[in-house]
Amino acid sequence: MGHYLDVNSVEAFIKVEELNSFTLAAEALCLTQAGVTLKIQKLERMLGFLLFHRTPRRIYLSAEGELFLPRAKALLAAHDSALMPLDNFMLKREVSLGVSDFIVDVHFVEAIARIRKKHPDLILKLQVDASSIIFNEYEKKNLDLAILTQDCDKKYSCFLWKEAYGWYGKADIKYNRDLVPLVTLRESCRLRKTAIDSFKINTINWYDSFIGNSITENLNAIQYGLGISPMPHRIIKSTDNHELVEVSKKLNLPALPSANVVMQNNKFDSYVREIMHELTESFNTMRYLSDVKEEQESHDSELNIFSLTVS
Repeated sequence: MGHYLDVNSVEAFIKVEELNSFTLAAEALCLTQAGVTLKIQKLERMLGFLLFHRTPRRIYLSAEGELFLPRAKALLAAHDSALMPLDNFMLKREVSLGVSDFIVDVHFVEAIARIRKKHPDLILKLQVDASSIIFNEYEKKNLDLAILTQDCDKKYSCFLWKEAYGWYGKADIKYNRDLVPLVTLRESCRLRKTAIDSFKINTINWYDSFIGNSITENLNAIQYGLGISPMPHRIIKSTDNHELVEVSKKLNLPALPSANVVMQNNKFDSYVREIMHELTESFNTMRYLSDVKEEQESHDSELNIFSLTVS
């Protein structure tokens, strides 16, 4: 009986080589790092040679791995090509995607733009709402894919990133310390419930100073001093609004628990799975570039301060 290469293992090999990381490849493929390692080991046993050399600081292709890489890419391309006519026949190239409103920032928009540019024939239907509403629509099978925030102990199809939160307001905000003016989204908002629960646990009195219908409305509300709001640090960074600061220490407010940002998949056909993987890659790329830019700006700022000190 002949030997047949496992296409998923070949895909894992290509992804590790592209991203130069087992961790990033695992995130892109919605697998664990151990799962990617097992696939590479399985492929190496089948081929009879090592594909990668590893040091504590980096990984790189072996000589045999370099020779195998173009063949692996050709195999994966042929596999996708063989499936494509079937997909075209069976599927309308239409994917419905539900997204939690707190996920939508400039990086999300850029990721969606990349997907639409790569798949001009794709009809991508987006629905943006509170995580609880998106989850309910997903459970009813009204959405193919859902990107939302959820508690860290819940199951998911694909992990995207861990979301950290803080209390934000104007630096000079003033209010009666015995009654916190709260700015949140509507009742269905998961983060609103988390904030209120933290107040109850810590016996902090509060009132609804502003209940908005969008993140933009709430950012405007706290910018004009209407109160404080629980927000992902990521959202505040993306707005580049220097008037808003994290006020939890200043106002002695309780820490907010982090959450997982995940992608759930209702359909496991190859086309939707491909879109899910590409979205994950796009998110990782956008966030990585943003982090690099932030580090560079911080470094430049430190150099400027040093130059002023020396002069």
